[in-house]
Amino acid sequence: MANFCTQCGGPLVEGASFCPACGAPVSANPEPVSETPAEESGLIELPNGIVTNGAGTYMWTYEQNMWQHTELLGTIFKIFGGIFAALFLFTVLVLRDDFLTNLLVFGGIFAVIAVISVIAWAIVCALHHGRQHLIFTMTETSITYDTLPESAKVAEGISTVGLVVGAATGNYALMGSSIAAGGGAFTNEYRTVKKIKAVPRRDLIRVHSTFEKNAIYCSPAQYEFVWDHLTSHCPGAKIVR
Repeated sequence: MANFCTQCGGPLVEGASFCPACGAPVSANPEPVSETPAEESGLIELPNGIVTNGAGTYMWTYEQNMWQHTELLGTIFKIFGGIFAALFLFTVLVLRDDFLTNLLVFGGIFAVIAVISVIAWAIVCALHHGRQHLIFTMTETSITYDTLPESAKVAEGISTVGLVVGAATGNYALMGSSIAAGGGAFTNEYRTVKKIKAVPRRDLIRVHSTFEKNAIYCSPAQYEFVWDHLTSHCPGAKIVR
């Protein structure tokens, strides 16, 4: 038997007093949702850990080891790398400043910011105790990634403090890491998806839309089910595997 929240339809952890997705209180005797055998209902059999509300919506959670998944750090490097590359080209090509001098100056500044960013990333991971709990909602038209409330509250606190301190000190690396740490829900509409890339060794499926990039995590047992659903619902996407 599987139980679902009466407020948001999300899966409930056995014995929990509150819904992990929306925080709504769970009644003492929640009404169970009957799990009809696949061969009797005509429905496909779901992998372990994936639940459905019976209306084409699938949900699952994933515990991420933040020390092994360095997307946050990579995002920070991409942001500041792009900024410094643009400034470097501007000073050399437009202002006609000395190439070698600017290379050393901008290279040195970027190296300092890179070190600060690594330290900030390590602090974020430590405050999360190295773990982040993610929840994914996959429908017939979109897929959404979000953090469970416990992780979201920590991330929100990190983001707020980091932005204030970063702005006060002029530490743009800290501000950038704080923005990334703030988290929040990310949704990809299937009609806008341009590319889907499989990275099974990391339990990862990358979903790229025009203005949105999403990292979808699922266990090895769930991987093929999620992959087949995404690739079959995004006909306009380039499939990379």
